[in-house]
This record gives sequence, C-alpha cells and structure tokens, in this order.
Amino acid sequence: MTTTVARSQVHLAISCRCGVAADHAVSEVRRQERRIVTLTLTMKALKRLSAEYLFTMTRLEIAPIDVLEAKIRDLQEEMAQQQTALKKQENDMAALQNEMNSLRTTVNSRYGYGY
Repeated sequence: MTTTVARSQVHLAISCRCGVAADHAVSEVRRQERRIVTLTLTMKALKRLSAEYLFTMTRLEIAPIDVLEAKIRDLQEEMAQQQTALKKQENDMAALQNEMNSLRTTVNSRYGYGY
C-alpha cells in the first residue's frame, strides 16, 4: 500500500554538467508500508532525457534537550545581533552629541551665546 503524502510540480531550469537544461521536474513524497517515507524526484529535458531519483527518508529522533539547545543557540545569536545594533546606535548617538557640542562651541564663539 502506497499513499501520496505531498506532491509538488516544479518547472525548473536545472543545468546538467553537459549544459542541457531540464524543463520539467516533479517531486513526490510517499508514505509506504511500515512507515517508510520516500521522495521521488523525476526530471525531464529535451523530450528524450529523463532521470528519476528515489530517496528513502530516515526518521530523525530529536531529544527534547536538543530542541532546547537549538532554541538557546537561536536566542544567543539574536541577542548578539541586538547588542551589535545597540552599539551602533550608541556610537551614532555619541557622534551626534559630539557634533551638537561642536556646533554649540561654534555658535558661542561667533555670537557670544552662553549655553
């Protein structure tokens, strides 16, 4: 017994080593007996060339600790990006503050205002 789980038809321009472009590619995921999942990729080019690849998918067991580690890693990466953005903003603010102080000094020296 074979059940089609998902089917997608994709028109691609896949370049082969020989320089021939594939005009048509179809992928299909099937769940077969004993919970085996296969991916079939069929490609056709120039009406005469075709290739079919069959991949047997292996079920991955992911432990809860692995999920937590991945989430922590993602959060650490996001935190590093946020810190980089914050440092850039702080540098921009410091540059603006320096420019404002320079302008105040220029105005004070030219017009005698005391800020």
